[in-house]
Amino acid sequence: MTEQKTCFVLIGTGTRTDFRTGRRIDLDKTFQYLIKPVFEEMGMICLREYVRADHTLHERIRTAGFVVADVFAMEPETLYRLAIRHELHPHTTLTVSENSRPDGSSADCYLFSPDPQDVTDGAHEISALKAGLKATVTRMLEQNRRHTENPDPASTGAVDMFAANLFMAENALRHFDFEEALALYENALRERPDHFLLQRTALCTYLAKLPDETQALYRAQAMLLPLYTQYPGDPETCGLLGGIHKRLYHITREPAHLDLSLDYYEKGYSENGDHYNGVNAAFMHLLKSNTDTPSPDVHRRRYTALWTRMADLCTQLTLAEGFDDRDDRHWVYQSLAQAHYGLGHAEEYDEAGKMAIETSQGLADLHTFYRQNEYIRIEREVFCSSRTPVA
Repeated sequence: MTEQKTCFVLIGTGTRTDFRTGRRIDLDKTFQYLIKPVFEEMGMICLREYVRADHTLHERIRTAGFVVADVFAMEPETLYRLAIRHELHPHTTLTVSENSRPDGSSADCYLFSPDPQDVTDGAHEISALKAGLKATVTRMLEQNRRHTENPDPASTGAVDMFAANLFMAENALRHFDFEEALALYENALRERPDHFLLQRTALCTYLAKLPDETQALYRAQAMLLPLYTQYPGDPETCGLLGGIHKRLYHITREPAHLDLSLDYYEKGYSENGDHYNGVNAAFMHLLKSNTDTPSPDVHRRRYTALWTRMADLCTQLTLAEGFDDRDDRHWVYQSLAQAHYGLGHAEEYDEAGKMAIETSQGLADLHTFYRQNEYIRIEREVFCSSRTPVA
């Protein structure tokens, strides 16, 4: 009796915005009405995996008969594992994308464009989408059969070396060895030009502060601007550029950097509704309210509204099904803690901060967390000492 294959589907939860198209996509219904029926019809066991960075998930990515992935919300380590999986099993690794191929992706990509009503409640016909997905998977499985019969043993060593370098780069980054991380990411980027690797290289560039912090920040900015021009709604690129100009403002105190940082964070948040850009946009409004601006109260109301929304959003995320399996829990808790800290909610901040520490994936993310909290404390004290609170 032939063993039944398992298909693991790595996909987020709820509704998100595709930054390349602006479309809102319901990931739960995409899985329930499009992906799952197709693989079950083809005789596979179809299991949904919430994205969590642990050895269990990574082992399943490596060994599954078939993997389908939406890479939108994956953390770096899971993306690495997926890339390695594709190198080893290129014909049984499929990424799904709404209309546009993920930049730098070499994996097979099934492009779909559902009408907003097509995947609303299962009552509408989506047979064309399912037929297209089934045809893609059928073609891939046939390619995999031919590849299995005529394997290329020379490729495995190169894959293992590339994977090892990526692992070392991320480990160096987490432990403050930014120069080593930069060297490793630069090598990876030269070998395989990629949207994600470019973002990671830019991050390491400004963290390494070579030859000095200011020059490193401008170099990182120059690396990211073409990517921003191509994909202006990418939340990661917006967050990185916002962070670059925030740091430049702290160094130079030039108002232009404050405004640019605020614009990038607001752009990322308005396009995606994500908590990272949201909490940082709130902080930049706080900074703006403490400068020589003609309307400080406008910025005060904006940062209060943003931090309130982010506290609500992050709280909802922590209560959602599958949250404990997500590999970005530490970022959610950090955003939640900073939102409460900005609002002056001491008890809620302590609780969220404790969870941020417990779920931390390394030293570097906590260093950034504590430093940002110190910035918030200083700016709140400046505001409270110089202005009468607005009702």
